[in-house]
Amino acid sequence: IHPATRVFQGLRIAVNDELGELVRALAAAERILAPGGRLVVVTFHSLEDRIVKQFMATRSGRAPAASRHLPQVETPLPSLMLVGKGVVAPGEAELARNPRARSAKLRAAERTPAPVQTGLGALEILASLPDPKEQKGRRRGSSSCTSAPSRLSSAPRATPIPSSTRRSITPSRWRS
Repeated sequence: IHPATRVFQGLRIAVNDELGELVRALAAAERILAPGGRLVVVTFHSLEDRIVKQFMATRSGRAPAASRHLPQVETPLPSLMLVGKGVVAPGEAELARNPRARSAKLRAAERTPAPVQTGLGALEILASLPDPKEQKGRRRGSSSCTSAPSRLSSAPRATPIPSSTRRSITPSRWRS
């Protein structure tokens, strides 16, 4: 894939809020599906697929377990049941007929009679972009930790090792 393709894809995703729309569409589909109804989603890149995979996993009760050392939390009944095993990718025949399908992945789930789960939790964060107002005044690559420079500047400076000692402790392959 040409690098410009990725750049323009990233711009399109950001400008159209495609990931946010996907999260809202998944939540809406879960609300309007009747028990027994099927939710089938085709994704075309890894960001979309990750969101769909996490949504279906949490709604089907397959979310990662919390630490065994924490108190037990009651988990809601699964509102979706996964259909099939994992993802369906295009086969060789499909790729021969349609090379653009190489990145397509299909995931499916069936609605259960359980009530719809509220809140999207980490999916909302995953689909959101950083707020430019929070980034104002920060330089690219700068740390958000403001106390580090003052701690480092007050640290005592190490005394240099004399050259005669330094030669004796360095490996022979490093010596000049």
